Amino acid sequence: LIFFFRANTQSIVFISIMSSFSADFDPPFLASASAILSARLASPNLAATLVSGCLPQSSPHLPAHLSFVASCCLLSPALSEELYLNGLHQRLKALMSKTVHITGDDEEEDPLTASLYELIATQSTFPRPPPSVTDDMLVRLRPVKSCGLILQPLWGNLTGQDDVGYLLWPSAIVLAGMLEGVLNGEILELGSGLGLVGLKAARECKTGRVTLSDFNSRVVENLRHTAAGNGVDCDVEHIDYYRPPSRPAAYDWVLGADIVCKDEDAVASAKYISEALKDGVGRALVVSATGKYRYGVDIFAEACRENGLRVETELLEGVGGEEVKASQGWVEGMTFWRHAIFK
Repeated sequence: LIFFFRANTQSIVFISIMSSFSADFDPPFLASASAILSARLASPNLAATLVSGCLPQSSPHLPAHLSFVASCCLLSPALSEELYLNGLHQRLKALMSKTVHITGDDEEEDPLTASLYELIATQSTFPRPPPSVTDDMLVRLRPVKSCGLILQPLWGNLTGQDDVGYLLWPSAIVLAGMLEGVLNGEILELGSGLGLVGLKAARECKTGRVTLSDFNSRVVENLRHTAAGNGVDCDVEHIDYYRPPSRPAAYDWVLGADIVCKDEDAVASAKYISEALKDGVGRALVVSATGKYRYGVDIFAEACRENGLRVETELLEGVGGEEVKASQGWVEGMTFWRHAIFK
């Protein structure tokens, strides 16, 4: 401590942070933290290795450990970048998925789960990519408590329709809330984005197999990491619904949330759904914000009918829990179309 007091002012700040957490940490962790402090000034790379090494496998002190990691990142941008390159964000996500207890509707949320979700939702200092890492993933995690899943938004600004899968949109949360107890067989989610609908489907589906998909290669890679981090067994494929299915008439269900952004999307997605569903038994469930908020969605139902599908359309109003309102693109009073499609 004397060494760091003499070294620089930032060390004093860091020691204060550690003191505030000391009651929550066991001695081995404090020993590791001391080693991190020793390494910090000399080598961010060594410090990152030590931070990763002292992460517990499962612990009631996990929120405090995560706060400690966040403090490291806040104190030293160089250390934050090294932690990212060290792969700590993936380990954190996997550990949180194993540790969080998902409660049912009639259960009270346990304190550990509540504190983890609060920390994940509000923390902006977790390891993030250095400026040179332009094609990698953002580390900030996105919990969706209603589904018991932790998603990972992608790093980068939206520049057009190709990037819409980088964020969580309202329709995905709305559709995910409709899946309990209705799915079985071979299931495909089109335009998965962050994967909320497909991952929820994989957990709900008791028989069969779920495939998540997207046309953006970065999104597809992110889906694989997110599925693994949440412990969900599913397939992930690169699928562009402007091209014919590689496996025609293969699916019992097709799911889609906000998959239409223009008229051409409505026509192409309707044709793909028709070709992908099994004859006589295939069903699809598609939720989109209405035409006031999305181009092309008002012609989607008719495009499905032109491809030989039967469509039952329902207008959803007053849909807007806290998670929906916190998602990208939410507008107060937003309404949605629910399309139940049959082949």
